[in-house]
Amino acid sequence: MTAYRFTDEKIDMPKSGKPYLYVVLDGALRLHTPSGIMDYMAGQYSVSRIDTPLYGTIVSFSEKQDFLAVALDMSLDEIVSSALDLDNDITEKIMKEMVPEQEQVLADVSVIRAVYRLFAAMKQPLGSEYIRRNIMREIIYYVLCGSCGKPLLRSVANIRQIDEIYAANSWIKENFRSPFTVE
Repeated sequence: MTAYRFTDEKIDMPKSGKPYLYVVLDGALRLHTPSGIMDYMAGQYSVSRIDTPLYGTIVSFSEKQDFLAVALDMSLDEIVSSALDLDNDITEKIMKEMVPEQEQVLADVSVIRAVYRLFAAMKQPLGSEYIRRNIMREIIYYVLCGSCGKPLLRSVANIRQIDEIYAANSWIKENFRSPFTVE
C-alpha cells in the first residue's frame, strides 16, 4: 500500500506492472484513461487493470488544500485465486451481470471499509502477513462483487472464453469427488 499526498493540480499515477486499487481519501480526482475521463470523489476507487489511467487531475482539494489517496497493489495470483474460490453462483452472477445494483453499491462501500481496516492492521504492533493476506482477499472479493467485478475478471483473464473457464471451475468444485478427465 502506498499513500499519496498531492498539492499540485496534475498528478502522475502509479507505474505498477501489477493491477492496483486507487482509493481517493480526500479531495476529488479526474482520471484520464485511454477510453475517456472518469471523476472520483473521496470514498471512491478505480481499478487500474480495467482502464489504466495515464494521469490524473485534481478537481477539488481537501480543506487543507491537498489531495489524499492510497494505491493498493494486487497480484494476479491473489485476484485469480480469490475469483476461483468464490461460491459457484457468485462468479456466474458477476459474469452474467446478475448482481443487483444495490448489492454492487454495498460491495463498493465495503471495499473502502476493508482498505481502511488493512491500513489500520498494518500499523498494529503485531502486524501479520496472515491478516494482510486475508483482508486483501476480502478487498478483492468486494471489488469482484462491486461495479468493477466483471471488467476486472475479463482484464485479468485477458480472454473472451472466461465464462467457460468459470463454468468449468464451478463444475469441478461440484464434482471433485467423482472421477473425471480433462476432456
